[in-house]
Amino acid sequence: MIDPTGFSRTFDRLVKRARVRRITVRLARHTCGTLLAFLKVHPKVAQAILRHSQIRHDHGRLHARRGGQ
Repeated sequence: MIDPTGFSRTFDRLVKRARVRRITVRLARHTCGTLLAFLKVHPKVAQAILRHSQIRHDHGRLHARRGGQ
C-alpha cells in the first residue's frame, strides 16, 4: 500500500521541479484518462494503466471506477 502523505509530498516535489501549475492528484488522474481516450488507447489498456475495476468511454472521456464505488 502506498502512503498517501508520502505520495502527495513526492507529487508536490515533482510538480515544483517541473515548474508546472499545481493540480490535485485526482485531476492528474482525470487528465490521464482523457489523454488516453484522445490517443484512442484501448479501454482495457487504459483500465490497467488507471488501475480501475470498471471503465466506460463517453464522449471522448474515460470514466473509471474503483471496485465498489
